[in-house]
Amino acid sequence: MDANIVVILISLTLFIAYLSGILFTLTRVPDMVWMISFGILLGPVLGLFKAGARVYKGQGFEVEGHLRMNHFNKVLNKYCDEYRMGLLLD
Repeated sequence: MDANIVVILISLTLFIAYLSGILFTLTRVPDMVWMISFGILLGPVLGLFKAGARVYKGQGFEVEGHLRMNHFNKVLNKYCDEYRMGLLLD
């Protein structure tokens, strides 16, 4: 992974953490909800981290769909695969 992308991801993570803290004071929605959503967006949805998909599978999530070359990633400047994951409850 390129160093520019790593710096952008770290900066974006800190910014979202700051915004989620502000949202918590306004709405009482825990800030971890926003951070986990950001992690899901980076891992399984955008496909930046293939290891992230393995972690979700280990927690019981299953791949419900795999759309090949469906999403254009402006950071990487290429089309990426998109995974739809879900947790089935009994």
